[in-house]
Amino acid sequence: MSRIEEHVHTGEPDQTGAGDEGSSQTGNAGQAPSSTSGPLSHTRVFDPRFRSKIAWTAGRHKPLRDLATSFPALLFALATGYGTRTARKDATAIVMQGGTLRAASSALGLPYWTRKLPAQALIQPLGPLPGGDRFDHRMLNLIPRLHKPRWLANVSAATMLCDEAFGSWMAAHEETLSREVADTDIAWLAVWAWVSMQAPPPPQAPTTGEDGAAPDALQPSQLEHAWRATRFLNGRFMGSIGINWALREMQLFRRRVHFMAQFEAVPSDMAWLRDAQIGDYAFQILRTTEDLLDEAEAMDNCLDHYVGPATTGHGAMVSIRKEGRSVADLEVVHHPDSWGVPHLAHLRARRNKKPPQAVWRAAHLFLADQPWSSAQKPAAAPAPHAAKLLRTFWKPYLDHVRATPHATSMNALLTTPPARPPGEPRRAARLRVRRRPRARTSA
Repeated sequence: MSRIEEHVHTGEPDQTGAGDEGSSQTGNAGQAPSSTSGPLSHTRVFDPRFRSKIAWTAGRHKPLRDLATSFPALLFALATGYGTRTARKDATAIVMQGGTLRAASSALGLPYWTRKLPAQALIQPLGPLPGGDRFDHRMLNLIPRLHKPRWLANVSAATMLCDEAFGSWMAAHEETLSREVADTDIAWLAVWAWVSMQAPPPPQAPTTGEDGAAPDALQPSQLEHAWRATRFLNGRFMGSIGINWALREMQLFRRRVHFMAQFEAVPSDMAWLRDAQIGDYAFQILRTTEDLLDEAEAMDNCLDHYVGPATTGHGAMVSIRKEGRSVADLEVVHHPDSWGVPHLAHLRARRNKKPPQAVWRAAHLFLADQPWSSAQKPAAAPAPHAAKLLRTFWKPYLDHVRATPHATSMNALLTTPPARPPGEPRRAARLRVRRRPRARTSA
């Protein structure tokens, strides 16, 4: 074994007692060098939890010791076991042979922009970070001027939950997001961004919104053969998107997913409704979540996250079409006093406008033509449990984060069915006001 390989740090102090011959900084054999004075005084600025490992690594050779001031993140990475053993060995060899810091960081797989990180920012072992020619210059401009302990950890978590592009976006907006957005919403932002990157390329150039670039709209025809989750997107993530726009797109995506879990987990008691042709109008039952998403896109309404009897198992949604184009949407439910006869609950044209009289007449004829006696109605098929639906739905993403420290928390976040129907407003809490007793007036 070469001399260099003998002194490659593997994450724990050397217990063999073999020091560095001819080095005056190693101290007694088998003992870690002191980090409180002398040449290793620079290691005192590192986090106390890692200080002994850093002192041990820095004390073996002067080129490694110089990293405490020239490239603190590289010294920290070598001391805390960043990358593979082979990568650490190669990076150490480059440093000891007088190679460039860029070459050493490249051999270790550590982005070169981390050279500008102060030692105080290294409060936990480094994880994946945006790097390479695409992100080095941008990340250099995003490093906070004032020390922010959680900035680097949040950027690393964003990179693990999505990819380098989202990690770079998090670096630019971390201060605002950590201050004003809940951690759960930030995790959902990463999920939405990752799903949008699995979608086919957009058909046109992006447009600009009031707070940044608007996400490109995705056409249903583009998503026909893509992963099912991409069908629930309204727009896609881009590195130039603003926070407000990203939050709106993420919330719509999340409502659609929760709507799917609820809609498909509840068997409909009106599954016996059948399609029909009434005059010029074709009545088509919307039986799947994708049917509702496409209809909401065509009619510019809220069917993609609508909560009502027709989407909670107690009715059905029907698309009314003329010459292949949707002209109105019909909600059919059971009236409690109608002995099972289908009842017209809502009938709306595009953008929830009032439909013409001919559509109303055709809708009533459609209901009159439906079978309504119990003998004519087949039994509803059992629906899968919502948690099972979500586990199947999210499998590609859960496989993506399986090897990260966030696998358990993301699995719980994504596969737990919503506690209440999506889109249902929370009941406002009532404050009990204690009234003051009336002052007694003297007679």
